Amino acid sequence: MSTLLTIGLVSGGGTILYLLLDRRDNAVRDYMLLSLFCGVLAMLAYLVELNISDLGAKITAIKFGYLGKLLINPLLICFALRYYEATLHWFWRLLLFLPAFVMQFFIFTCTENNLYYEYIGIGKDGLTEFQPGTMYYAAMTYTFTLSALYLAFLLYHRKHLQKDAKLLNTMLLYAGILPNLCLLVYLTGFTNSLDLTPFGIMLGTLVTTFAILRFGLLNRDALLQNMSTAIILLDSNGHLTYANPAAYHILPNLDAPMFKKRERDLNPLLSDQLSFVSVGLATYQRKVTNLQNKDGSQGTLITYDDVTEIKARLNRDAMTGLLNHASFYQTLEHDMQTADAHDHPLSVAIADIDSFKAINDNFGHANGDVILISLAHLLQDCCKGLDVFRYGGEEFAVIFHSDYDTAEAVMQKALNKFSATRFKFLNRPVTFSFGTAQFDGSETAVDMFDRADQLMYTRKKELHAREAAENKS
Repeated sequence: MSTLLTIGLVSGGGTILYLLLDRRDNAVRDYMLLSLFCGVLAMLAYLVELNISDLGAKITAIKFGYLGKLLINPLLICFALRYYEATLHWFWRLLLFLPAFVMQFFIFTCTENNLYYEYIGIGKDGLTEFQPGTMYYAAMTYTFTLSALYLAFLLYHRKHLQKDAKLLNTMLLYAGILPNLCLLVYLTGFTNSLDLTPFGIMLGTLVTTFAILRFGLLNRDALLQNMSTAIILLDSNGHLTYANPAAYHILPNLDAPMFKKRERDLNPLLSDQLSFVSVGLATYQRKVTNLQNKDGSQGTLITYDDVTEIKARLNRDAMTGLLNHASFYQTLEHDMQTADAHDHPLSVAIADIDSFKAINDNFGHANGDVILISLAHLLQDCCKGLDVFRYGGEEFAVIFHSDYDTAEAVMQKALNKFSATRFKFLNRPVTFSFGTAQFDGSETAVDMFDRADQLMYTRKKELHAREAAENKS
């Protein structure tokens, strides 16, 4: 028996640890965790009782063992109610546990009165023997009644289940039947003084452990509660019928009483402005699905998925790692609004590598890519803390939160460093032309970019003119 109980303790303890490491908010798991703890407590107490000879120590072990035995069944009922999404008023839930604590009082005072045990001692076989009292039979009645309720509840829901759900239901039935079956065998006197109840708890613990590892313990409601995807359900009038915690995180206003009491409709959530929602650094994308409820009425399912990483990838140039053309104007327009609101200077600089087509044609695109990557890294180094973009091809852009002169000075410093860079496949320096424009407070992002671009091309023409003059001389 000691070996079997040890197996049960290891199994139960390991499962408890497994559930404790599961960080998901799940009341189903919590009820099972407490049930397993009570089972482990009952087995540990009986193991101690079997292996000590002092009567006082045996009685102490019995007292704590009963604390586990009496609480297992009400916890299992709460687990089953939660798992199969049945509701029970708090008063009836309290009534499930109240008799267990009343019985526990009589058990802990069993040496002072004879209400639970009329007699308790040690038999010739070294096992505890006792004469039951009135409260002992009351405790057994309480245990079997709750066990019958638990089994009846599982059997009631069993008829609607299929495949894995039905197999899990079967395992939960066995987990509830085995301890009570062993208790019944013990009460018949067939095992003399050997209480088989902890053995039944051990078997039930093994079955429960396998069920948890095989199927998990997340019911439909718990799955929705733990999803990172925001889920919002609206009825045909656009009133809120359900929202999971992720939805309240992304759209905190959903928690307002006017929405929870269905006093205001939420159809504005379907507008284009809310197709994407940003929360901090995260971005969420909306999906809308029309539903038909069981009563035939129409409803709407709104989900928001985290697309932060996907959006970040779409906004990045794969080769250089810089922000790309797709995000340039969005960022620039946002920065222009901020600069205008706070009366701060804002400038944009455009850089274009000189004679880049000739480099690609003469030395290959692979070597051209080396130059592009080199300039990207150099601009990031010279413009730390600023947004640097690969605007397209060999053209780059930088947004400066400073005036024209400061931006020009930084870009000139970058040009000096880049022209000093030597590439193995070239016997001459590579340069770039740049142009800068400062936001005038009224122009559009496109107009501001065009001014910088025009200055860049003016300087590029001047460079080509100088080179042509030098070649003639």
